[in-house]
Amino acid sequence: MKNSTFKKALSTVICVMLLLTVAFVVSSCKKEHVHDFVETERTAPTCTEDGSVTKVCECGEKETETLPKTGHALDTVKGYAPTCTEDGLRDYQVCRNCDYSTLSDDHTISALGHICNSTVEENIVKPTCTEHGSYDVVEYCETCGEELTRYSDIIISDGHSYKTVEAKAATCLPGHYEYEKCGICGDVKGYVEIPAAYEHIASVHPVVIADTVVDAKCLEGGGYDMAICCTNDNCNYIFEETRVHYDVPALDHDLVQHEAQAPTCTEIGWEAYEDCKRCDYTTYVEIGENGHIRKEVEENRVDSTCALEGSYDIAVYCETCGIEIERWGYAIGKLPHAEENKTHFEGQTVSCTQIGWEAYWICGDCGYSTYEMIPMRPHTPGEFETVNLVEPTCDHEGSYDRIVYCQDCEGEMKVEHWITPPVAHNIAYGDAKAPTCTEDGYVAGEYCTKCGYDPREVIPATGHKLTQYDAKAPSCGEIGWNAYEDCANCDYTTYVEIPALSHNVINLDPKTPTCTETGLTPGSYCGNCGEVYEAQTVIPANGHDYNAAGVCTVCSDRISLNLEYALVGDTYTFTGIGNCSDSEIRIPAEINGIAVTAIAADALKGISGVETVVIPDSVKVIGEKAFFCCTDLKKVVIGDGVETVGDYAFYCCTKLESVTVGSGVKSIGLDAFDYCSKLNTVYYNGTDSQWSAIKISSGNGDLTSATRK
Repeated sequence: MKNSTFKKALSTVICVMLLLTVAFVVSSCKKEHVHDFVETERTAPTCTEDGSVTKVCECGEKETETLPKTGHALDTVKGYAPTCTEDGLRDYQVCRNCDYSTLSDDHTISALGHICNSTVEENIVKPTCTEHGSYDVVEYCETCGEELTRYSDIIISDGHSYKTVEAKAATCLPGHYEYEKCGICGDVKGYVEIPAAYEHIASVHPVVIADTVVDAKCLEGGGYDMAICCTNDNCNYIFEETRVHYDVPALDHDLVQHEAQAPTCTEIGWEAYEDCKRCDYTTYVEIGENGHIRKEVEENRVDSTCALEGSYDIAVYCETCGIEIERWGYAIGKLPHAEENKTHFEGQTVSCTQIGWEAYWICGDCGYSTYEMIPMRPHTPGEFETVNLVEPTCDHEGSYDRIVYCQDCEGEMKVEHWITPPVAHNIAYGDAKAPTCTEDGYVAGEYCTKCGYDPREVIPATGHKLTQYDAKAPSCGEIGWNAYEDCANCDYTTYVEIPALSHNVINLDPKTPTCTETGLTPGSYCGNCGEVYEAQTVIPANGHDYNAAGVCTVCSDRISLNLEYALVGDTYTFTGIGNCSDSEIRIPAEINGIAVTAIAADALKGISGVETVVIPDSVKVIGEKAFFCCTDLKKVVIGDGVETVGDYAFYCCTKLESVTVGSGVKSIGLDAFDYCSKLNTVYYNGTDSQWSAIKISSGNGDLTSATRK
């Protein structure tokens, strides 16, 4: 029997152990399983809707990843200005990926309409004494110049305007009797001639015949005739057989010089020219006005609300001169009261103490309210009640109030104030009291227990006996206090404790090193006490990784290849152009990890074809005549590590236009930048005081006179 029981127990233990083993194996398998998701479905995102990617593992587990919507990719469609007869259009945007567009009716700019404030007269035909005249009256649009209206009108002829011509006596010339002559057309009426009375009287010497005088001009000669003429006043008779002609040579031009004037948007210009004081000769050539370049701008926008209309202006400005060309104003209608912006309030029942109102709402945008007040009801009076009783004392009257309250709200409606007369003193004997720091004392004697009557002698308070203590600032883990004082005789003190500070942990971000800059490891410290928890350490710069073309594969920095160098001690010196054909020479900072620290004397002396030279910060010295007579050199960049620029270093670089001077330069040698007349800009990496400290030798006027930035 005992063996049977033992066997059953053993069998039970073995089963339990097997079950635990299976459970452990199954659990281990589950823990070791790693999902291998495979994409089964993809929905591409659009401008306005998210997409998704669905992935499924062979175990049946599924996950879905959201692909965010792309948003609209907007391009601007350029609008155009309205004319007198055609509408314009403001700029709007369209999406290049879908049919979304911001174009709406608000983008249309109404046609301006023709503007005519005046008329002009054209084709004027003046009237004569015998015929009427005429003219056209024309209206033009002031904006576009289009002819709007035209009609013809007549100018009535006034007829002849005769005036009397007085009689003239005959001399060596015929005379005439009085007659009439029209002052407009010269028509004559009633003319009768009187024959000459005697012969002409010849002058002794030839005289100039006035109507033959031709003044000499700049390019044409002049002349005049002289002859024996009649000396009688106003006769002017010429004895033709005595006439002689005389020539006057040309004068040539008397020129005045005028400077050129550039045109503007609204005014013409001209080239430099000259003209003659005497004639109309000129070399003047007019340059037409440029005209305005229109740019449309929205201004003065006032957004509409549910209370007020909005508005905005469309102004057209000239992009060149900034003048305002045109302006239109547009109104924006009121907005409705938005339901989501309405704040609703419950009603309040009216009573004798408060006004009432029905339920109402207020618009949160404009403040409009449907509130209407209901006035308060009158009070209902009750019976008189006695309150505020003040008992009389030996030296003061007593009093009380009789009040009527409202039966509804219990508020006061009527108050009557009553006075009661004072009562006699209640004398008692008091013991002496010693004074304290803040309270008076007194001697023993009688006093009144009701009214405060007390003839006893007062002993003044002694005052505090104070000790001063300095302030102590709190720190991390220790309390502090303000400056304070306390009394040696009592517990008076001004002590105020300042709680201890907690550590203020400030984490310092790591910095990844680059090709040229060092990095940093993460760090942290307390901002209050300065305790360092994790010190930052410097990570060296990675250095450039140049490929076969001389370009860094990390930062795209470029160096020139095939240049010549010499190993001097433990550094390299740049010595010549070698087989390099670059027009922009970029000297490397190091070669195979060894620094380039100098440029040798005569390194690029007399080299042509080099337009730009970039010198790295590793270089300390530029040797004498290093770039002597590099006649194609236009731009030089000197690194911040350079300290010395040698004598004649850039002498006779006749095309050099700009130089960048590093902040480390301490001396510039004799004639280093002489005969560099095109040098107009010097870029300096240091401060004004550092520039003033540079020792610049003589012969560098082209450098020091250039604009420094």
